[in-house]
Amino acid sequence: MKLIIKKHLLLKGVQSVEKNIGRNLTLPVLSNILIRTQKDILNLVSTDLELAVSVSVPAKIEREGNIVVPPKIISSFLNNIPEGNTHIEVKDNNLFIEQGNYKTSIKGEGDREFPLLPKMNKGKHFSIPSSELIKGLQQTINSVAVSDLKPELSGVLFSISKGELKLAATDSFRLSEKRITEKSIETENESMIVPAKTVQEIIRSYQDSSDLLYFYPENNQVIVENADNKNFNLLIISKLIEGDYPDYARIVPNKYETKTIVLKDDFIKQIKAAGLFASRINDVKLSIEARNIKIKTENQDVGKYESSIEASTEGESKETVFNYQYLLEGLGNIEGDEVIIKMNNSDSPAVLESTKNKDYFYIIMPIKGS
Repeated sequence: MKLIIKKHLLLKGVQSVEKNIGRNLTLPVLSNILIRTQKDILNLVSTDLELAVSVSVPAKIEREGNIVVPPKIISSFLNNIPEGNTHIEVKDNNLFIEQGNYKTSIKGEGDREFPLLPKMNKGKHFSIPSSELIKGLQQTINSVAVSDLKPELSGVLFSISKGELKLAATDSFRLSEKRITEKSIETENESMIVPAKTVQEIIRSYQDSSDLLYFYPENNQVIVENADNKNFNLLIISKLIEGDYPDYARIVPNKYETKTIVLKDDFIKQIKAAGLFASRINDVKLSIEARNIKIKTENQDVGKYESSIEASTEGESKETVFNYQYLLEGLGNIEGDEVIIKMNNSDSPAVLESTKNKDYFYIIMPIKGS
């Protein structure tokens, strides 16, 4: 292998794949990345067997080849050299990198043991602007279950219909749903459960881009790719979670006895303050009245907290107890200056949504018996 490539492209490529390297004692090659060439493209790949990340960047290829190397030393070296054309050559399973007066050689190995990426059909697909998708995933990812007891809850549900993508996540204690309306979505009646790790990788990989992302679901896998970007093409291949996602729509109330509007940022500050005095179950009590919400919490080892915040309430006064951390996560996902809290009784779920945007809601279950 012998090639010339812009340093910033090489560094960005290595950094994009190195965080996905596997840590498998029985297959140590997964702690490395595969570097290979094809025509005028340099390709970098990492995989942990469940999730693979592949980056392709333009380069001047003088001699094709491949090598498997540890990525950390490469990115650290590139971070300490100036911008410019970087010369790369492979000899006897050693990767030589040269940039002006900077030279290094890194021990590598052949690609014989590096897993092959699965070949998938790129026929059926839908596309969506990365900015819209990333915002939606950021609003839902924190509701994913961290336990594997119910595998179908350990990912984000993608429900695709013509012109709309619906994202949903729940861990049985809270639920997030985001609806994205987009003309570029032409697939109808498709659904898949994308693992939380893959969702986090999508957010990390594409959050600074303005690309159109293409999704190619097939059987129990999905490809995600910014296919139109020829200068920095990033592709993610992931297994999907098998199973049926619960019919969460049945727990969303159709009617509400109480609806309260409160300033979001002030409410967040008071909930954070109350959290300092919460017990081990993170409980905070809300008393919703006509013109305010009273906030109380107590920890016998720390002390008590009481405060109130102005609110505008329609309907009956209510008193309920929530996990303050779950409440804060939901409030942080709400767009706009005001948040609406809808509820029926102290034992039923409460719904949080924006006064302006109705494409997102967050449901939180109360702590019963408190």
